[in-house]
Amino acid sequence: MKRILLPLIAHRFLRLLLRVGINVPGAWRLRRIVMDVKRLRVSRDLINSKLLLGPKLWLDPNDGMGRRIFYDGLWEPAVAKHFHRNLRPGDHVLDVGANIGQYTVLARSRVGPGGRVISVEADRESARVLRMNAEPGDLVQMDVAEVAAWDSNKTLYLSPGDAESRGVAFVQDTQPDSSFSAVPARRLDDVLRELDCENVDVVKLDIEGAEFAALRGMGRFLEQHGPRSVYCEVEEEWTIRFGYKPADLISYLERLGYKTFVFIRREADPVTYNSSTTDFSQIKMFLFVL
Repeated sequence: MKRILLPLIAHRFLRLLLRVGINVPGAWRLRRIVMDVKRLRVSRDLINSKLLLGPKLWLDPNDGMGRRIFYDGLWEPAVAKHFHRNLRPGDHVLDVGANIGQYTVLARSRVGPGGRVISVEADRESARVLRMNAEPGDLVQMDVAEVAAWDSNKTLYLSPGDAESRGVAFVQDTQPDSSFSAVPARRLDDVLRELDCENVDVVKLDIEGAEFAALRGMGRFLEQHGPRSVYCEVEEEWTIRFGYKPADLISYLERLGYKTFVFIRREADPVTYNSSTTDFSQIKMFLFVL
C-alpha cells in the first residue's frame, strides 16, 4: 500500500469535511481512508489538539489512538463524557494506563484548585507525551508514575504494542524477545503512599488485562478509602491472558460494596450490569460505584 503524506492543514480540512458531512452518503468511505494511519499520514509527529470537552492534548496524529482523538475529539466518547461529568472540584483522580493523557487532562480541567491527578503509564514513549500533558499549573497537583500497576513489586516485560497503536501494549512475566522492554511493576498502594496521597475519589483503569492485578495492588486504598467511582476496562479476551475471568474482578469489587454498571457500545450512559442478560461482547467499559 502506497503511503500518502499530507500537511497538517490538509488533515484539519478533512476533519472539518467529515464533521460537516457526517450523514452524507458515502462519507464513510472517506472516513475509512483518513483514519487509516498506514495509508494516510500527517507530516508532523506531535500536535496540540483541542478535545470536544475543552482542554487541549498533545498527541501523535500518526498513531491509531491519536488519530481517533484528532478527528473525533475524544477517545471512547461515551465513557470520557461520563467521566468528565462525574468529577467534582477538589477531587483526587488516579488514571492507570493513562497512555498520552486524555483522561488526565479531562480530570485536570474539572478538579480545579485543590484537586490532584496521578497518572500511571508504563510505556516510555507514551509517558513522554503524558508528561507534556501533565505539566504543573492551574493550581492542580499533577504526578506521573512511569511504572506498570501490579499486585507486587517486581520487573515485568512490556510488549511493543500494535504497529498502528501503542495503546494496546501489555505486560507479562517473561521476555520472549528483545522487542519486549523491562519495566518496573509496582503496587499502587505503595505508589500512592510514596506520593503522600491519602485519598482517591475516582479511578480509571485501562491496562489490557492487568486490571485485576492492579486492583489487588491497591487493596488497602479500596478497603480503607474506597473511591466513589472506578472506571475499569474488562475485556474477556485480555483477562484470559492473565488467568482470571471477568466475574472474578466483578466479585472482588462487589464484595467491597461496589455496584456494577456497564457502558454498552453505542449507548451514551452506563446501565446496570446483569450477568445473565448483558451481552459481554457489547460492553466497552465497566463502572463500579460505591
